Amino acid sequence: MRPQDVVSVGVLIACIGLSVDGGVRLLRHPAWRSHGPAPDSATPEQTLYRNIAIDYRASRKTFLLLVDSGCPYSARSMPFYRRLIDAASRQPSGQVRVVAVATEPRQVIAPFFETHGVRPDMLISLDPGVLTVQRTPTLLLMNAAGRMEHSWVGGLSKDEEEAVVALATAAPEGR
Repeated sequence: MRPQDVVSVGVLIACIGLSVDGGVRLLRHPAWRSHGPAPDSATPEQTLYRNIAIDYRASRKTFLLLVDSGCPYSARSMPFYRRLIDAASRQPSGQVRVVAVATEPRQVIAPFFETHGVRPDMLISLDPGVLTVQRTPTLLLMNAAGRMEHSWVGGLSKDEEEAVVALATAAPEGR
């Protein structure tokens, strides 16, 4: 069996496992939760700071899309990500941006996004093992201080998608 076949089989097995167990953990850290407000622990944010070089101060909200090109749930989520990016791009400068993160080589993940017509503001390719994501796709909403405010795992329902877009387009508090 060729090495790429082993990786493809591994991704397929992982995706099948997602559908069986419902996908409720993001990273191998107990502070991560699948939905709702972020935990009080700073550990997940510290993990992101160490592994994803992003200046969160550059925008009020940063959506991180953690995807895998071999996962069918990531592929099925691409139309929603297109809508999210479109909604974010209509906001005033510095308000909302969408950053895609993958633990695959750029030459693999960039064509995946292009094929689906998804053009995030930034595309980050990490070495495998640097950031362990147990479920893809994973969507994180980070504030300008780099704190995770919300997280979602797996393919979202239409209602969840609409709630995410509403968060992207909501006016800043105090306005």
